[in-house]
Parts: sequence; structure tokens; C-alpha cells
Amino acid sequence: MIKYLLITIIILNIIGTISYVIHRSNDFYVDKFIQRKIILDNIPDIDVTTIINTCCRHNTPDDSIIKQCIQSLKKIPELTKYIIIVFDGSYINQEKYIHKKCKDKCDNEKYEIYKKKVIKFTKDLYPNSDLQFIEMKERSCLTTSLKKGMSKAKTEYINLMQEDLIINKKFDAKNILKIMNEYDDMSIVRYSKGSNLSHEKYGKQLGIKNIKSIIQINDYIFSKSNEYSDNNHITTKTFYDKHVWPRVKSCDFMEHSISISDKMKDFPSEMWYIGDYNDGNYINNDFINTYGDSKIISKEQILAAAA
Repeated sequence: MIKYLLITIIILNIIGTISYVIHRSNDFYVDKFIQRKIILDNIPDIDVTTIINTCCRHNTPDDSIIKQCIQSLKKIPELTKYIIIVFDGSYINQEKYIHKKCKDKCDNEKYEIYKKKVIKFTKDLYPNSDLQFIEMKERSCLTTSLKKGMSKAKTEYINLMQEDLIINKKFDAKNILKIMNEYDDMSIVRYSKGSNLSHEKYGKQLGIKNIKSIIQINDYIFSKSNEYSDNNHITTKTFYDKHVWPRVKSCDFMEHSISISDKMKDFPSEMWYIGDYNDGNYINNDFINTYGDSKIISKEQILAAAA
């Protein structure tokens, strides 16, 4: 009896994989399709801290972009219980160690106005949230500022947001956090700009191994991400402590140290997107990039930035 039951389960999984691949055959080929069941109702809600990093820019004290970012959290209330905003420092102490994108001149007087505006806006918008505002003493760039923010977080789970990437589509953060907590092979969940497939195509251009896997947990679909990105995602402090911070330089950007094919070889494959490869478009930045960068960065630019 057990033998026939096991055979039935295997056949059903094969049929599910074939039907999914056929259903999506016009868009991509799925190398692996996995199904899991988790009783989510029995799992307590899991808290998460949203961390947003910001800095002194050429348009300071204009705070319109970060306000859109902070406001967009209203779409997903689970992401607003704990919020940390890290203000990078204005003073450049050791210039030679700081990435060139973090060396812009800063009008400190205008930056102080900017910080006060952002703090007031956030307090008024989320009066019942646990809010922290961290001011770095000197220019630290993304890696050092985010590491400081994570060290102050009261939760294991972190929702990492770029200040110029605005949430424009809801997702079920409550149950995604539960799934991440129960499924060992899921330490980063990305909610991306553009389609998930477009990010995979970009990673393939950089020489990153591209294996397309889909996992369905209950009614939730996730697709495998083959590259690390410091764009918006949910993760854990433990994952960053073990796998990200040891690989990156201080006063830099995480992507510049990790998202290159030879540096992704030993990186854990615990990264997923919300939805299948045609899903995505959870965030946007449909305004002038605050860094002044082009929106498409070549492989040569990334390699040069990481050098």
C-alpha cells in the first residue's frame, strides 16, 4: 500500500512539473519544479524590521523621493511595525577607502534640514511604529550604513529597501515571512522592479549560472534568483552575517562585491523572487535616478566598480 502511495505521489509531481513547463513554454524553460505544503495558520506571526538608507545628495534638502518610499510601506502594514532609517554621514574622513559614488559634496546645512523633514514625516505617518533614526558620524556608503542599521534591528528578519525604489504592488508579507521561517532554502526573497525573468537575463549576461527553478508552497509561487542584488528584498541578519558581510568591503555597495560570476560561485543559492519568472513589477523608480546613473549598467561598468 505504501509503495503504491509513493508511486502516486511521484507521478503527481511529474505531472505537475510537466503541466507547469508546458503552461509557460512560450516564456522560459523551467529546470526544476518543487511543491511543498506548510500549515501557515499554526505558525505565529513573525516581526520584520524595514531598513531604509539615505544620504546627502545633489538635490538635498528635497525629500520627495524618500517620502514616496516611506509612504509606499502603507501598502503592506506588516513592514511598518519596526522601521529604521539610516542617514549616511556628510563628512568624508578617509576618502581613498570610500566608493566614488559616495564622494559627492554635501551641503551640511541643507542635509540637516533634510533629516529633520524626513524624521518628522515618518513620525507623523507611523505614530504607533517602533522608529529608529541613525545618523552616521562620517560618510560610510551603503555597506557600512546598512550593517549599522542591521545591528540596531530588534528582529531577525529584515526588509531592506532602497530609498528610490517605491513599492507599487502589494504582496503577502505576513505569510511570506512564515514560509521563509519554515523553509531552510529561502533566506532572501526579492520583490523586484520589472519582471523576474529580466533580472535573470541580466545576470546571465554577466556570466552568472542560470538555473530556473520554481517552488510552490501552498498557493504561493517563488522563482529561483541566481544573482544577489541589493535592491529591495526580505532577508535575515544571520544570512548577512554569514554570507554577505564577509564578502563585501566597507564604504562600498554590496552588489559591486558579490554580483559578478566568479564571486557568485560559492554564494548560497537561497535566493528567490516572489512569483514565477513572468511576475515582478513590485517596485518602481520612474523618476530621475538620484545617483545620476544610467538605468542600464554594463558588465564592464560593474567589473570596474568592483575593482
